Amino acid sequence: MPNEAIMALSAMAFLSIFLMFFGLDRVISGQSQSIGDRLDRYATRLVQEKNDPEKKPPPGLFGRLGRLTGGRGGNKQLATNLARADLKLTPSEFISLNIVIVVTVALVAFLLGRGNLAFALLGGVVGFYAPRWYVRQLQSKRLSTFNNQLSDTLILLSNSLRAGYSLLQAMETAAR
Repeated sequence: MPNEAIMALSAMAFLSIFLMFFGLDRVISGQSQSIGDRLDRYATRLVQEKNDPEKKPPPGLFGRLGRLTGGRGGNKQLATNLARADLKLTPSEFISLNIVIVVTVALVAFLLGRGNLAFALLGGVVGFYAPRWYVRQLQSKRLSTFNNQLSDTLILLSNSLRAGYSLLQAMETAAR
């Protein structure tokens, strides 16, 4: 009986810690979201999910998680961030992966800390923010790669136009 009570308390503690981090992330990301939304209207295209009646959500955990998070605006923003990072993940897959990472890192920190809950909590925080940091790093890397190639592309377009190519031919040359 005492083991069952300990397991129940552990599960409730994990759930409350997870919800605390989820809420903290929503508060932190919500502050910069209004500026980001205004910039997204002019700078990028949002990844749009088509509401095709014939298209059914994937079965299993990802389908249920997608339906659970589908009505929120953060799901579209997450899809946009994943597309900007060039990750081939759906938002529900990313959220599931994030949950697995939080649990794994918290468990490893708990074991390395020899049963200290403070280490488990710190591991949970690291596991929660590590995937988001990785996505931001991939976005930054992709943007810098684009910026480095932009000047060469513009020079190639300019030289092609000077050589007498039409705009369409110059763009095809740059694309090749």
